[in-house]
Amino acid sequence: MQPQRITFALSLVLYGLLWSGCGPAAPTEPEVSEESFTAQEQALATTTPAVAAGNGHTVVLKANRTVWTWGGNYYGQLGDGTQSDRQFPRRVDSLKDITAVAAGSYFTLALKADGSVWSWGDNYAGQLGDGSTQTSYRPVQVQGLLTVGALTAGAYHSVALKIDGTVWSWGDNYYGQLGDGTTQSQWLPTQVTGLTGVTTIAAGDYHTLALKSDGTVWAWGDNTLGQLGDGTLDPSAFPVQVPGLSDVKAIAVGSTHSLALKSDGTVLAWGDNAYGQLGDGTMDSSSSPVQVANLTGVAAIDAGGSHSLALMTSGELQAWGDNYLGQLGNGTTDTSLTATPVQGIMGASAIAAGGFYTVALVNGSVKAWGDNNSGQLGDGSFTESLTPIQVMGFNNIVSIVASDSNHLALKEDGTVWSWVDVGATAPVQVPGLTGVTAIATSPDHALALKSDGTVWAWGANHYGQLGDGTFTSRSTPRRVQGLSSVTAVAVGRYHSLALRSDGTVWGWGFGVWGQLGDGSISNRVTPVRARITGVSAITAGFYTSFFLMLDGTLLGTGYGQYGELGSATVSPLGVPMRIEGITGAASVTAGYFHVVALKADRAVWNWGLNSDGQLCNGTTSNSSVPTQALYSGRGIVTGAYNTFIYFNIGYIHACGDNSSGQLGNGTTNDSSATHGNYASLPSNILMISASEARSLALGSDNTVWAWGGGTSYPTQVQGITPTQATAFTVTP
Repeated sequence: MQPQRITFALSLVLYGLLWSGCGPAAPTEPEVSEESFTAQEQALATTTPAVAAGNGHTVVLKANRTVWTWGGNYYGQLGDGTQSDRQFPRRVDSLKDITAVAAGSYFTLALKADGSVWSWGDNYAGQLGDGSTQTSYRPVQVQGLLTVGALTAGAYHSVALKIDGTVWSWGDNYYGQLGDGTTQSQWLPTQVTGLTGVTTIAAGDYHTLALKSDGTVWAWGDNTLGQLGDGTLDPSAFPVQVPGLSDVKAIAVGSTHSLALKSDGTVLAWGDNAYGQLGDGTMDSSSSPVQVANLTGVAAIDAGGSHSLALMTSGELQAWGDNYLGQLGNGTTDTSLTATPVQGIMGASAIAAGGFYTVALVNGSVKAWGDNNSGQLGDGSFTESLTPIQVMGFNNIVSIVASDSNHLALKEDGTVWSWVDVGATAPVQVPGLTGVTAIATSPDHALALKSDGTVWAWGANHYGQLGDGTFTSRSTPRRVQGLSSVTAVAVGRYHSLALRSDGTVWGWGFGVWGQLGDGSISNRVTPVRARITGVSAITAGFYTSFFLMLDGTLLGTGYGQYGELGSATVSPLGVPMRIEGITGAASVTAGYFHVVALKADRAVWNWGLNSDGQLCNGTTSNSSVPTQALYSGRGIVTGAYNTFIYFNIGYIHACGDNSSGQLGNGTTNDSSATHGNYASLPSNILMISASEARSLALGSDNTVWAWGGGTSYPTQVQGITPTQATAFTVTP
């Protein structure tokens, strides 16, 4: 069973704050107090995704703190109000703001951000903790339990770790697995006797482990096969220390065996070894810890019924033990007495071992293998798999947009999905959006254009950039007021733009530098019309807006402090002015403080800030007039301080800031003139999107690749498999 550890801090997206990075300082803006954050903004705090596996059902916690389940459901363990097995993920609708999950044999636990615990499914021994033994098909609150930081589940008992380091348990206690000194089952939480300073808990079928802050391990419950690790076969209703263990950083428990991961990356095991699950090359059970053979560099561990799993620091997986139904994922059904690689897994970030199957989060997708008699592999079948297969339900992307807070993907069914970094989160659906045809995002807010010509917005709204008539930030999309017949959208750092079918442009949000183009220098909470018509395309920089005209000329407005308006004059412009030297333009895109235009003859022209070489002209000198780049191309994309020029499929030039590896060339060196294929990218890239520190690419084979954010080599995002890509996504 998967261990649970207290997480004392969550990463919050703090809306409205100035960006940080390698770029120049922006003009001073009104200060935004942290106290002004709304409850909805706080709900956008990112939670590391988690996966849990029971005895035939699977549970996934997504980054938006929703819970999704699939597999066996005879006892209502999926929490959907039914007893119907499900072969595809389905959200537990009544749950929100969840930070951790755990799965018992036929029941499920969830921890809310407020420290309360919720449970559903089988309750024959009181393991739901609601004071009864009544099975529940929907979540019920565990009674009398608050300030919980972590939880875990055994076969028929539950365990919670409070933030004060004490441990509480309830449910089946036949072997003393509740640790309260008795063998009496408890329908309500009871404190484990004499145990404090605990940081991690893990539960097996009928025994429980706790890891203390001093690196020692304590165990209680069933010990028939030595699973307590104390050198005896005697059960214990009180915690006993596992002798000879220190410097332990993680624990995991199978049905009747236990694992400990030491700080040096080695693993020790004890208990049942009938299938080689101790990994020491024998089938001899041990009541004392033995070292798993030939295994180093381990980052995380878990244990299933009679098999064990290790997540390596490389992102690969190793497995050993019982393999009757392919739960080791090595393409065979042969038992393995030592660690063996799981086939085809790279970039794993979380693991969970069920009774006879295994689940892993891999680059934002969910992979599963082994037993599938209840549909727990999530592939739509009941057929076991000897190698990892994709859990269905996170596919069919037609467009991608990179951001430094949340990436967005648009599915062909018109839904929008969001995720953080590759391997950090699985894609989660943006609620309430259907029929979407285009998306755009800044680090703090996002826009979606629907097929009916309306625009929807969500995120930060301190300057009115959501266009709903308020300054209230929104965690869910809300329609922008007064807009219809819209054909394109764009976002600046704190302002938004929409192009209507009649060639007019409308802007809202932060406007004190004239970037809304309506002749004013005021913020606007609803769309105002820019003083321009005959526009064919729009894009936005940090404090600027640009309008590509039907005749191929380009106009701009706002604050061009680095010459991005095509002039050395830095006074704010409140109305669009023509940028001299640009004619015959086919497309235009803007970074924070630089602009790139692609002409019909495929020549690329750049101007504005060039501190990191983002103008691709071989220099780092700023330019207030358009200058031709060293390369021609068929498509252009800008990040905050870099530029990508696409020529043929797979042939990409990249220039500019590379401090976070966002150029994808295997280095973190800035470049004013780089070119060529990326070594790790396929040769069929159709689309690129870039933000300040991260980049995405879409291939014609429906793969999505990500790099930046500290990773200089592209990594495949396997949880996103688009089916169509027709154009570049332009984002500031």
